[in-house]
Amino acid sequence: MPEPGEGPDGFLVREIVQVAGREALASLTLQAAAVGYWNIPGSPGVVTGEPAAVQGVRRGPQLGGRVEAYMVEQEATIVIRRPGPNILRLTLTARRGWRPSDDGDRWGMLPQSSPLRRLAAPTTAPLEWTTDPDATLIQAGNARLRVAHSPFAWTLTTSGGGEAAASGGGTRQAMGFPLAPALRFGEGWVSASLALRPFEVICGMGEQAGPVAKNGQRLVAAVGDAMGTGTGLTYKAAPLFHSSEGYSLFVHSPGPVEFDVGARFSSVLQVTCPGHVLDLFFFTGDGLSDRLESYTELTGRMNPVPPWALGVWMSRCRYRDRRELLEAAGGMRQHGIACDVMHLDPSWLERDVLSCDFEWNKERFGDPAELVDEMRSLGMKLSLWECPYLDPLSPLAGQAASADMLLRDASGNPAEVTGTFSRDGRPRWIVDFTNPAARRWWRELHEPLLKAGVSTFTADFGDGIPDSAVPHIERTKSRSATWRNLYPLWYHATVSAAIAEGRREPPVLLARSGWAGSQRSPAQWSGDAESTPSGMATTLRAGLSWALSAPGMWGHDIGGFFGPYPGDEPSPELYVRWSQFGCLSPLTRFHGLTAREPWYFGERAVDIVRRFVDLRYSLLPYLQSAMLTACATGIPVMRPMPIEMPDELIAWQLDSQYLLGPDILVVPVCSDSVDEVEVPVVVPPGSWVDILSGEAATGLALAKRRVPLERIPLLVRGGAVIAMAGRTRSEADAAELTGSGWILHLWPGPARETFVRDTAGVCRYRPSDVHGRICDDPDEITSIVVDEPVARAARGLLHMPDGTVRDLSLIRVRRSRSELCGEG
Repeated sequence: MPEPGEGPDGFLVREIVQVAGREALASLTLQAAAVGYWNIPGSPGVVTGEPAAVQGVRRGPQLGGRVEAYMVEQEATIVIRRPGPNILRLTLTARRGWRPSDDGDRWGMLPQSSPLRRLAAPTTAPLEWTTDPDATLIQAGNARLRVAHSPFAWTLTTSGGGEAAASGGGTRQAMGFPLAPALRFGEGWVSASLALRPFEVICGMGEQAGPVAKNGQRLVAAVGDAMGTGTGLTYKAAPLFHSSEGYSLFVHSPGPVEFDVGARFSSVLQVTCPGHVLDLFFFTGDGLSDRLESYTELTGRMNPVPPWALGVWMSRCRYRDRRELLEAAGGMRQHGIACDVMHLDPSWLERDVLSCDFEWNKERFGDPAELVDEMRSLGMKLSLWECPYLDPLSPLAGQAASADMLLRDASGNPAEVTGTFSRDGRPRWIVDFTNPAARRWWRELHEPLLKAGVSTFTADFGDGIPDSAVPHIERTKSRSATWRNLYPLWYHATVSAAIAEGRREPPVLLARSGWAGSQRSPAQWSGDAESTPSGMATTLRAGLSWALSAPGMWGHDIGGFFGPYPGDEPSPELYVRWSQFGCLSPLTRFHGLTAREPWYFGERAVDIVRRFVDLRYSLLPYLQSAMLTACATGIPVMRPMPIEMPDELIAWQLDSQYLLGPDILVVPVCSDSVDEVEVPVVVPPGSWVDILSGEAATGLALAKRRVPLERIPLLVRGGAVIAMAGRTRSEADAAELTGSGWILHLWPGPARETFVRDTAGVCRYRPSDVHGRICDDPDEITSIVVDEPVARAARGLLHMPDGTVRDLSLIRVRRSRSELCGEG
């Protein structure tokens, strides 16, 4: 125990002393009493100055007889609201009284109320509650929260009566001292603990490279220049996790947020973040899909991307000049490998020093409009690299500094980038996108290139913001938050707006950094992965975690970005395996320090990559549907297995496979072997057929597949209608492939309806027999009933169990205008 008068290590919420509802705010305020506590020296647990009976501990030598001398008290406030049908918001303020500023509207994570407003404000649902001296009960949709008054504790139950979550303050050591109080706070920090159930699995927390199941890990959700995907740092983080027990938790904080998932205390999950406010959003629902839908309704959903963005992107670091770029683009056509986008890394800039001043290098690349025309003649778009950093020697840097459009440090000087250093070692300054003038200025800098025909920009970096940086939006307030995590939201929103203003189509943006809400500015790529099988596996795990954290579009550097040694490139076998993974990812992007064009890896690689690229383009209608579903519902294009099987514990631990859209199971092969590779596959419930081998499987089951270099396990759901393009990329562009002439492919399985989203609305398909009845017997299926807002399908094909393919007729159903409007 400390000496009398020595300050406590923190305060824990002990009891609720007052309950008051505010109908105007649809909120419930719980006034709390908190007591000071001390960490027990040399032992786990905490002790307060209260009597042993109040603490619930045995009287022992740790307490002695003078414990009451250490009593320290403080007040705290808990506000409970209901932002949506299955959402509860608990806001702890470590003082008496809640203020509107405690909600952090200026941060930009909740677009309904921030300067980055993109959506209509949601209607706050009314709260229903009852209270008595012992507890307060709050009903919110299918969930019920019970708050015990003394000692303070809470439990969250679902409509089925099961306990989904509970505070972890009841977990104790052998002498009875609590290990992790339910709610606690101290000087400049706040924390909550939750009980971990036996075999409960926790997922999410951003683009983390470790196992998708985060149990046993201590992770800090903080954006940083990670210097690779296997360094223990991350380019993209999000203070959000999902539990296999049926709830999800979003910590509305600029962070950094620390998650200790049973690493210190095996049955406790602890959440800690800086500041004096802990703002928690709990999501419940019938499954993980419901919770993601609620989460993205709160933080925003992705916007649609144009069809060409779903095609192949080819790049390397770097095409040194116009000739090298056109040789690569021409090589794609010469080898018959479809491609929609060629990307230029920083070599297009006059000053290639990992900063961006938008000065086009005419010596290397000639006139930008002429280059765009040459790309257009090859059927390709042009993408350009950018970053939000300025070289102090650039005229733009002086312009930004004089107009107060740079992030500052605590002394008022321009803040300097941390992380990757510039080529000559000079510091770089950072554009301050919280300043409206800076956002306008940055958009204007894009205008000449967009007018020249550039289609999009790849927004690199934005992850090297020092903790000391003070943005424009904070300068009139007492600074209360670090902006290193929030910065990507403002940066990417600005660039997306520039593209939207300069192009007559939905903007698509590739970005490396990210935070909660980044799904609003699609899309992201994984950053700099090592060109090894482990680097590929790390990329896969990172993508699955990111899909659960920012549900939208995501891609990666096919082949990895860098070798284990300077100048190394992936082996031909690893390149092929990574290409298969990339062609079946939400976005397909070839990129690396060395050449990533297929012909550099031999004729066999060209052959296999061409087939998988062709497969991707044939799937464009299906991929467009998955993308539009993400826009409408928040269900990502790349779907980790808990989305498909939320009630199967094994699904929460799977990080070697995923669903691409609703009905195609992808199992990447993370190997550089020249021989066949045996791959484990967890087959979801139902009937499935391998598209490439024709082998059937029934789940739920563990299967093993031996695959040569030419194949990976690629399963389609039996009974699902897969909309595929009826032409090749050489015959039509991406918009035409997604627009009409679809072929509806059907592999037999349990009878079902398939819904496909299209730009005109929702299409519905079902297999039927000669009498028009829905049917699952392959010998009796004669047609597909087609219900489309606009004619899309031109042909139907049934893939028989013996490997043959049979034509099916199409029976079209006409919809009324009211039905079309309702579904569209």
